[in-house]
Amino acid sequence: MEALNQNALKELALSALVHRMDEILLESVRERYGQIHHAFPVSLVSDIVDSKTVFAHSDEKRRRIAYLTFAYLVQLDLHAVTGGFSNRILFTSEYDDKTSWQSPLFRLRDGAIRQYQIVSSRIGMEIFMDLLHCLETGERLRSKRSKLKS
Repeated sequence: MEALNQNALKELALSALVHRMDEILLESVRERYGQIHHAFPVSLVSDIVDSKTVFAHSDEKRRRIAYLTFAYLVQLDLHAVTGGFSNRILFTSEYDDKTSWQSPLFRLRDGAIRQYQIVSSRIGMEIFMDLLHCLETGERLRSKRSKLKS
């Protein structure tokens, strides 16, 4: 996929932009799992942008919704990747369910991964709330400190 500068990105038609976003999400799945399994559906930006609710908005608002949807789906992927971290770092062939948890290093690694998951979940929730608000109103939430407050 050809890299675009900011101006080219702004000039890109919404359908082409959404297609690029979908391709990035699909490529991420292919790189992690080798192929896309139909038993595990992949959420795409087009699933939201092509809906009747979004179609009712102006082009500018639809573009805003596309970017928010992409941000949310990337955040979900960032969170999902931590499962792979756990498997690669913690639950290796040396893992023993009776003794591994006694190791301070094992506990620190587990704590770091869990802490990331908590922070990642919070970020995902805030983006999701912003997306829901934007789907309803066409506008983003205004609070810079907390989406919960808004």
